[in-house]
Amino acid sequence: MCPSDNTDPGFEVNYTEPSCAAGYTGHARFICEASSTGCEAISMLDGCNEAQPCAAPSFPRCAHVDSSQCGQLEPTEDCNLTCVSPFVGEATIASCPFDNQNTSSWPVHQMPRCVRPSCPEQIPPGYQKTLQGWRCARGYAGEVRQSCHAAEDCCESFLRLEGCRPVVGCKLPEHDACELDFSDCMNISSGEECEVRCRAPFTQLRGGGWAQCAAENTELGKLLDWESPSCQILACERPAEPPAGYVYNGLAEECATLAARWAAVSAGWSHIAHLG
Repeated sequence: MCPSDNTDPGFEVNYTEPSCAAGYTGHARFICEASSTGCEAISMLDGCNEAQPCAAPSFPRCAHVDSSQCGQLEPTEDCNLTCVSPFVGEATIASCPFDNQNTSSWPVHQMPRCVRPSCPEQIPPGYQKTLQGWRCARGYAGEVRQSCHAAEDCCESFLRLEGCRPVVGCKLPEHDACELDFSDCMNISSGEECEVRCRAPFTQLRGGGWAQCAAENTELGKLLDWESPSCQILACERPAEPPAGYVYNGLAEECATLAARWAAVSAGWSHIAHLG
């Protein structure tokens, strides 16, 4: 500003550009505007705004980034972005700009790359890995089906194995326990065979019976596959007294004749009279 009493035509005016005070950012400007009455000019300073803190950043769960140190950063402040255990990676720095004007803005940052050192391969019971691929382990049977699925903790993927079930034995079928003997087939295991016999007084006439539990059976309650032997009663003791209508001739039973019947009846009456 030129002094009102200046008499030196070579006087240099000292003018200092306005600037923003500490805690404010922007570009300070000196402006002149007409007053509300319009009768005079008034000077104003404009362009400086108070800097605002930055909002805490948030990241997708599967990024595994820990931003707990970065809540409400003040302008010019820094914080560390780290990895959530057990994921590892080099920490990065997030900075709130000195001239931040938006309270919802995140700090300027580069997200760390967080990885898991190893993704454990969970092998369920019943499976075995070979040079040719996966197969059912001993004591299990079926057709192996493998697929990849995303893990709950966002490890890139995990192996899912299905199809192998425990090998189990078979149950005895319904049968006539008086005629058939299944004692050789009790608690039979998968893939085993056993003999089905005739039980006394039955006699086996031809080829023996058999039963088999299917190989690699995984079906609980599955019945034995079997074939019955031919069983028949060939002989038995004669009754002490032949029933009415039959007589024993010393060699075999035969139908009694009418005369023989009367003779038997007469013999019975004579026996009764003799006793009397």
